[in-house]
Parts: sequence; C-alpha cells; structure tokens
Amino acid sequence: MTFDDKNHKYGKNLLLKLDWETLGQLDLEQVVDIIIEQALATEKLNKRILELEQEVEKLYP
Repeated sequence: MTFDDKNHKYGKNLLLKLDWETLGQLDLEQVVDIIIEQALATEKLNKRILELEQEVEKLYP
C-alpha cells in the first residue's frame, strides 16, 4: 500500500485541526481511516528521508 494524496478522505486541513475532543466525536471507522492515512504518510516521508540521506552520502562520502 502506498500513500496517495488524491485518495485520502479527510484532507490535510482537517488532520491538522483534529484534537482529542474532535477525535472523540468521530466514528471508530473514521479514526481508523485517519490513523491509516497518517501511517501511510509517515511511511512515504521515511522513504524520502532515506533517499535524501543516500544522496547526501554520495555528495559527502
């Protein structure tokens, strides 16, 4: 599975605005969807960090 910005349901703005009170008002399915989306985004960022670290190693061995 890979993260696709076009397919997530809640959008970046909502994810940034969520707090404990808001999360408590969501259905369990919605919370699970958000957690999965965040995990996929984190995975994508981690892969990009590794790529950038490899590029830096090439430039500064």
